Amino acid sequence: MFTSPKRFALPVLLGLSLLAPAAAVPAQQPANDVTLAALPPGVQLRELNRYFFNHNNGSGYHFSAFYLPNTWEFYYDKEGTLGFVSMTPFENSRPIYNCLIEVPRKHPSPFTSLDVNCEGQIPNSWHGFTGYLSTVQIEGTVPLYRCRFTRGQPHHFDTHSPNCEGNPNAVSEGVLGYIFL
Repeated sequence: MFTSPKRFALPVLLGLSLLAPAAAVPAQQPANDVTLAALPPGVQLRELNRYFFNHNNGSGYHFSAFYLPNTWEFYYDKEGTLGFVSMTPFENSRPIYNCLIEVPRKHPSPFTSLDVNCEGQIPNSWHGFTGYLSTVQIEGTVPLYRCRFTRGQPHHFDTHSPNCEGNPNAVSEGVLGYIFL
């Protein structure tokens, strides 16, 4: 199950418009229990949030992003922080991207992907590049899993839970990488 994030000891600036994206947090400032010695050289941390889109009937979907475009805050609720990605590449890292599944007559379904071409779906023009995850688990990181719903609208979501938060209608697609806490 997704749990509320720990309180962070480092200040994080979140951008709230397309003209002012969130600033990267310099590696000189530790995030939570991550010590400076544990951060790979060149890492610049940026908070990755998880949001929930509610269809007003109790159903909905999750997605991961730094911030919401100006008009989206009316439809999405911030659930909490998944952790921190690096805005710069580092040893044993790989990029992740924000993409959209176009759903006829419905709101597009955002998801993260390791594929720059979004697995044949639509690259998200306002939030395409998400950041870098570690490909190996290092001190201060946890696995970030991607899950897929097997029923209803096509949708993926990111979680720390290897069993997709116990949702019987979701299956794990594996580890995207390791995210800093």
